[in-house]
Amino acid sequence: MSEAAAAVESRTVAETVTRIIADELFIADARVSPDARLDALGADSLDRVSIADAIGVELDVVVPDGDLEKIVTVADLIAAVERRVAAINARRSA
Repeated sequence: MSEAAAAVESRTVAETVTRIIADELFIADARVSPDARLDALGADSLDRVSIADAIGVELDVVVPDGDLEKIVTVADLIAAVERRVAAINARRSA
């Protein structure tokens, strides 16, 4: 994958995760910045599971419960999803 394609894919993942968080928490997209803490946005443990489920449906990526417990910020979640997407893409192209 070219650097340009990877940048577009990364932006798309970030935009999708941001929208999902906003939708699941019923808040404006503008409040969901990369450095925002999920708990500060109002996400409790059930919200985190709902967010992970929505990500799974939309991006076909599983964020394991163990990883969810370690995720603190929106950027952490985006990075976790991007790693999963990259791993899936690597397996597909192998």
